[in-house]
Amino acid sequence: MNTTQPELMYLDFAVMMQLSELSSGLQTYLDKETAEEMSRKVTASLQQLYPALSDAGVVFVGAGYQVAQIMRPKFPIYHEMTEVSKINFRPNNFEPSIVTITAKDGEFSVNAFNKDTQSPDPLYIFPALLVLPKNEANQALADNIEQTISQEGIVTEVLSPMIESALQCKIAHMHMITLSDISSFYATQLIQINLEPLWEVMKHIIFDMGSTFQVLGSGHLVLWNGQEVVFIVPAKDIYTEIFGGGENDYVFYKQTLKRLKLLLTDHGIQFSEFVSHDAKFFLTTQTLESSLNYIK
Repeated sequence: MNTTQPELMYLDFAVMMQLSELSSGLQTYLDKETAEEMSRKVTASLQQLYPALSDAGVVFVGAGYQVAQIMRPKFPIYHEMTEVSKINFRPNNFEPSIVTITAKDGEFSVNAFNKDTQSPDPLYIFPALLVLPKNEANQALADNIEQTISQEGIVTEVLSPMIESALQCKIAHMHMITLSDISSFYATQLIQINLEPLWEVMKHIIFDMGSTFQVLGSGHLVLWNGQEVVFIVPAKDIYTEIFGGGENDYVFYKQTLKRLKLLLTDHGIQFSEFVSHDAKFFLTTQTLESSLNYIK
């Protein structure tokens, strides 16, 4: 006789908080009481929008993160939340509950949950994970949530007074979104500032899609070899032969490279720089294979 073992399914979601004004030095770790109240209110809002979620489990992290710390290779915050869920939710004996993860004395026991981006930002993400028994009805429900929550899940009135009081900040808007929404939002940001090739690199890294090679509009050659990003850059003495211009153009090129490196650092991505003295390499159309071979 064939028996089907029960399984669990997961939906990565979050509450996005948009500040009405930047708050320098904002600390977004919530104390245990506030985090638990927020997780209860988020769960109640979800269940009000989607009544079939009455039998769902929720894992919530009581901290707000900048998008750069969420959008990292293999999504470490969500990976650790899934690991926590495996301790608290069993497919053979599933019991709905809310698990709230908070810091103690300003630090989480799991390092992935500790903030490492400090610059002021208007957007913060409070990560959450929905846990459901895997079946057709719940799959359809999860698909519906994926498609509708970013439009339906406005929780500004529900959460803002509590969070403003706890964090001493001014909030413009709070709404629930999925991790897919966060990814789309980030991709749109890069594309709007003419960095679509950079998004192609980031996408391959974050979603573990394998190696890629891209040429940015700024002329920078960016190779992801599966382990680190390699910036293939010309030595100063051949820069003009390749790109034209003068000293100021070269300085701008180097400044742009520095900003690209800072962006990767924010996303926890390793990188190195390969300096080439071969102008012909830059003046010839390169591919992923030729670039990989070139830096060997």
